[in-house]
Amino acid sequence: MEIELVLEEFLQSFDLAHSHSTHSLQAYHSDIMQFVQYCQGQQIEKLSDVQAGDIYGFIDSLNRQQALKASTLNRKCSAMRAFYQFLILNYGYLENPFNEIKHFKQDRPLPSFLMFDEVATLINSIDTSTLGGQRDSCMIELLYACGLRVSELTELRVEDILLDQSLVAVTGKGDKERLVPFYDSMKESLSSYLNVVRPQIMKGEQHNLVFVNLRGKPITQRGVQQICEKAGIEAGLRLRLHPHVLRHTFATHLLDNGADLRFVQELLGHENLSTTQIYTHVSVDRLKAVYDKAHPRA
Repeated sequence: MEIELVLEEFLQSFDLAHSHSTHSLQAYHSDIMQFVQYCQGQQIEKLSDVQAGDIYGFIDSLNRQQALKASTLNRKCSAMRAFYQFLILNYGYLENPFNEIKHFKQDRPLPSFLMFDEVATLINSIDTSTLGGQRDSCMIELLYACGLRVSELTELRVEDILLDQSLVAVTGKGDKERLVPFYDSMKESLSSYLNVVRPQIMKGEQHNLVFVNLRGKPITQRGVQQICEKAGIEAGLRLRLHPHVLRHTFATHLLDNGADLRFVQELLGHENLSTTQIYTHVSVDRLKAVYDKAHPRA
């Protein structure tokens, strides 16, 4: 069995089934080849001969080289578990040794977010006297108004903005579509950007993506990150502003103001409710902080 050919076949099959990003597929390729090379170094001639003890030896060797996070180890095991399942279905393998490996417990860091007055300061501090500034203001406020991922923002098409209904049609992970509302004041700035600002920046370019750089070409994720970081510095924020901070802020503010967790899950495009629940921890921690500060016996 030529491992590289089988691995390529697996990755193609996996991509069709799960619609993973190129980055994720590259990580899976690297993880699987790393394990294969370890087995070769241990004189394990066939992957079908691998036992759970061999896997723990592999993990131990990784940790001796560099202490890996639990999330990284879980990803590597997940890649191998999926690969073995593919070998069982297509190449007659009888068992999956990675099924015996337990999930490594990982601490989930609480997301960083802005207070409401910080959001107001951020938006008000953007210089909107230029076309670029008006674009930046609209883009940053839309990230907060709709809780978009940066990839979702850069892939937004003009026809995805439903101004009359105050909705944005978002294509998220796995090409899953969702509708996200935006507040009334956002309608005015979006309309102004789409009808006045964007046509001037386009400079003859022909495409339907909403946000563009100053040459009229589609803006990149890196471009959005740089704009957010610069705006955060100019606003004097206490933390480095990344687009995902605005997504975290969106979710936290909704929950703080009484939104149902499943409603927030739907707006964020999370497949699992457990992913959204991290924001409840943020809100509880804020409640505790307020209590400790305000209660006379605390």
